[in-house]
Amino acid sequence: MGTEDVISEYNDKVISNNQIVTVFLTSSNRAKYVGEAIKSILNQTYSNFSLVILDNYSKDGSQEIFKKLKSEDSRLILIERKSEILFDNFKYAFSMCRTKYLVVFHDDDIVGETYLEDALSTMERSGYEMLSPLAYYIDEAGKIVAAASDVKTRVYTNDEYLNCLLSTHETGVTFPATIYRTAFYRDIDNFINYEYAGPAGDQLIPLQTERNGGKICILGKRLLYYRIHNEQGSTGNHGVMELKLLHFLLEDDYYKGILRGKDDKMFSYLLYCYKALIRNYIEHNDISQIKQALSINRDILKGFGFKTNAIGLLYHISYRAPALVIRPLGNLLRIRIKKREKSIE
Repeated sequence: MGTEDVISEYNDKVISNNQIVTVFLTSSNRAKYVGEAIKSILNQTYSNFSLVILDNYSKDGSQEIFKKLKSEDSRLILIERKSEILFDNFKYAFSMCRTKYLVVFHDDDIVGETYLEDALSTMERSGYEMLSPLAYYIDEAGKIVAAASDVKTRVYTNDEYLNCLLSTHETGVTFPATIYRTAFYRDIDNFINYEYAGPAGDQLIPLQTERNGGKICILGKRLLYYRIHNEQGSTGNHGVMELKLLHFLLEDDYYKGILRGKDDKMFSYLLYCYKALIRNYIEHNDISQIKQALSINRDILKGFGFKTNAIGLLYHISYRAPALVIRPLGNLLRIRIKKREKSIE
């Protein structure tokens, strides 16, 4: 069955079943986790949806899992589609979707069984453009190792998401379980930009949602089980990702104008990112990627306050002489972590 035939099958299902939501799952060689991820979606208490798997030609046995589950549940639709750049299949989901709402799940996470029921009931009676539940964090074996502490429902609008990102660094948005109002994001290239914002380009979605007058809801329920594992791109490169996003924001006149009046928050955010970079070094022992992330043009920081420019100078020195700054700080943090682990034992 060719891709055009599969899309035609999907369109027919949407119309004949009067579906208002499509669930997409992007996958690439995650046979270890993907079966559990799919089953958690198919076992939702709300059942009138199509599940479209966008698979990046997996070669690890995932295909056999997809075919078996498809034979058991007609809601599952499989499309093999090469995704050579980050977010390519994510963007494709928005262009393909024919329902009022869409969700894009990851292939290594698990979702609570009432997710769609809770998310749709909230979206249908509100004016929200996107909604995320809170998350539990699980290890490779599925054991809960942490949880979102704040269980209150809250709404972001008028750049409140940006303020929260800068000040607390924890916004509550869980991208692997976010539901979107499709029409608002039809031109998805305006909301996500990997080329300039890097792997954290999905952070642009809520930022641009606010910029375009949209509202973002954090549903005060823990309905996502977000898996932390070594194969995960964001696990060991958090600081690099955050700084790539900051580069984008500082180059954009709209966001730069907002950031200029928030010197304390900018200082806090830059310090947070720097600490994350040191942890990246500890985990990878690789300075090259970190060095690239540190290359903030100091001219961009003109107009900011003393504290922001002071930490900008630290970034500059770290970029010019990483071996003299990053390595010693990384080694010092290693010692502190080992001491802490020893005291716990």
